[in-house]
Amino acid sequence: MTVIVVLFIIAIVLAFLLSPMASGHPDGLEKVAELLGFIDLGEGAVWNSSPMPDYTLFGDSVVSGMLAGLVGTVVMFGLGFGLAALLKKKKEV
Repeated sequence: MTVIVVLFIIAIVLAFLLSPMASGHPDGLEKVAELLGFIDLGEGAVWNSSPMPDYTLFGDSVVSGMLAGLVGTVVMFGLGFGLAALLKKKKEV
């Protein structure tokens, strides 16, 4: 359990401190879509709203991106820990 807590703290610190350094340029798939001219086909919203559009929580600030990284890390760790607990419980039965 101690290892999980240490890894969680490391992930939180890295997500919070490194998220401002993330590139604002499009990723490889977006770049290819721009070059081949079909980027507009994918611009429609999948859902009416998203909790973190473009990996921000509010506005377009550095702090917003840092908080989005923090929230995403906490959510993913929670999901992973919950899934591991369910699988462990199922294996014990």
